[in-house]
Amino acid sequence: MSLRARKNLATRRALQSAALTLFEERGYDGVTVEQVAEAAGSSPSTLYRHFGSKEQLVLWDEADSAIEKRLEESLGKQPPLAALQAAFRDAYSGLSPTELDLLARRSALIDGVPEVFAAMATGLERNRRELQQALVWAYKRPELEMEMVARFALAALVAGFEVWQEQGAGTDLPGCIDRAFAAGRGALQ
Repeated sequence: MSLRARKNLATRRALQSAALTLFEERGYDGVTVEQVAEAAGSSPSTLYRHFGSKEQLVLWDEADSAIEKRLEESLGKQPPLAALQAAFRDAYSGLSPTELDLLARRSALIDGVPEVFAAMATGLERNRRELQQALVWAYKRPELEMEMVARFALAALVAGFEVWQEQGAGTDLPGCIDRAFAAGRGALQ
């Protein structure tokens, strides 16, 4: 990773960490973008450049780049649902207790703040469309078929997160994702 990429990642982490702490202390609506930027030692313009909105401060997930990389490596080389399951599972494998805590804090805010939940739902639909197109390209299969695979996989990922969140951050997140995929497959037979 280049120096610039490392600096950008450090800035994103600092901004997100400051935001989560402030949101938990004062409530999401009680915190301004300016306050988050100040707490992180940045400017509001830096915050907007990295996140674009207050909701994205909560929604940004460092694992997204790991998922994309894994998908680039595996799409077309194994069955579509297996490739998606492995990409999701692998992206969340080996997280440190600190990273799992951050994920749990973010999940609680997503569930507890309607604006953030709505932004997550919008982002999931955008991800679904992008994933569907990648699947159609990689597997040369009908759009509707690949749309169903993308929808199923994202629903299983969300269900895995919900189970993990309900059981506590000490629970095996990749295992929860795998169990959600297995439950979905079983329910469809």
